[in-house]
Amino acid sequence: YLREMAVITPYARFEMHYVAEDSSKSFHILHARRSECMPPPPSKAKVHPAALDNSVLDNLIGRTQYKTLFNFLKGELDTVTPDFARRMIDEFGSEFSHDMPCSSINGSHIRKMLDKISQFEFDAPSGAVLSPAGEYNLHLGVMKEMRPDMIATSTPDVTVVDGHPVIVEAAVSLGGRRIKEGIQVHRFANRIPMLFQPGNDVSVKTAMMRINWKQYRIDKHNHKIGVFVSVCSTKIPYGGPNKEYIGDEHEDLQKTVRDAIMKCCAQLKSRLPPPP
Repeated sequence: YLREMAVITPYARFEMHYVAEDSSKSFHILHARRSECMPPPPSKAKVHPAALDNSVLDNLIGRTQYKTLFNFLKGELDTVTPDFARRMIDEFGSEFSHDMPCSSINGSHIRKMLDKISQFEFDAPSGAVLSPAGEYNLHLGVMKEMRPDMIATSTPDVTVVDGHPVIVEAAVSLGGRRIKEGIQVHRFANRIPMLFQPGNDVSVKTAMMRINWKQYRIDKHNHKIGVFVSVCSTKIPYGGPNKEYIGDEHEDLQKTVRDAIMKCCAQLKSRLPPPP
């Protein structure tokens, strides 16, 4: 776990001393700092309208500081401008008004609002609120801990999953220490290593089944391949209640992970010798 943390946070120093009664079983682990470039902290994000459901909208209305429906829509929801908020209220129906008190909105109102909101098209949420590791740090972390012969990194554009912005960072390495022959996938969610249930994870399934490695002059059985995928989002789409893997059911996320890995592979292909 510490080694995985050292990969994704090379700007941190990890050290552990264990002293056993039997001195032969004592050990010392040190992962030195390699980078001075820390990612900026994440900032507070508004809820995107595409991420609303009954519970979320009811909770937002219950705790909002805004008094009227108009101010609530433009103040609490991401990508909703004043003009868009006016248009939304007009579409909600005659029982809604711009100065309707938020305190008067009940369950029936919420259901009607959600029905209309689902028919609108909104701009995609911004990834500016997220705090990914950054390609520079990911590159340094892999180089420091794995010592590969080759490495390539990639960060595709922000994608959207269930109304939440998602940034996927990837690295693919060849050779190095602690790497066995074949594909080894290292997974991170908001810069936290994920060690369990790899077989269900979108990154593992994509690396194993959705990449034509031969196309990039890479032998997935005999080369020592390290695949590093870091997913950053305001809501990680976990596939289980224990948050041990990221679900594979979102096609947009599948495509983004696949594109990130393929971009790394394309960089490596340009540096690999052609087959005999």
